[in-house]
Amino acid sequence: ESAAESIARSTDNGLPISWSASPGSPARVLTEESASASLLVVGLHQDADASVGDADHDVAHWLHHTITHAPCPVVVVPVLA
Repeated sequence: ESAAESIARSTDNGLPISWSASPGSPARVLTEESASASLLVVGLHQDADASVGDADHDVAHWLHHTITHAPCPVVVVPVLA
C-alpha cells in the first residue's frame, strides 16, 4: 500500500495507480487481476546473499506463468532485500 501511495504522489501525469492483495496462487491472481490493466508491474524480492533453491523454482514458475499469460505487458522490477 505504501509503495503504491509513494508512486502515486511522485507521478504528476494523472496515471491511475492501484494495488491489491488477494488470496490464492500468485500466477492465477496476477493473471486474473491484470485483465483490466494496461501494464502489470511485479516487484521481485531478491536476497543478495541467497543461494538458488526450491523457493527460487517456485518464484520462477509463477513468474513465467504470469509473463506468458497476462493479457497486458508485464514489467518485473528486482528489489534487493
